[in-house]
Amino acid sequence: MSNLFKKVVASVATVSIVLSIVSPASGVMAAYSTLEAANKLASLGVIVDNSANPANYRLGDSITR
Repeated sequence: MSNLFKKVVASVATVSIVLSIVSPASGVMAAYSTLEAANKLASLGVIVDNSANPANYRLGDSITR
């Protein structure tokens, strides 16, 4: 393998490791309750905001494919 290819692979691996550490910090923390986590995700635009009626989050339901 060429030296350039090895450097590119090493750089991509380094960036992916750093992003796997940094990106969860900007999302929902493990210390949140389920309702707090749902409201945080809603404020980020990931899910529909049902903060006025939290039962609509259906937090106890199973996820199906």
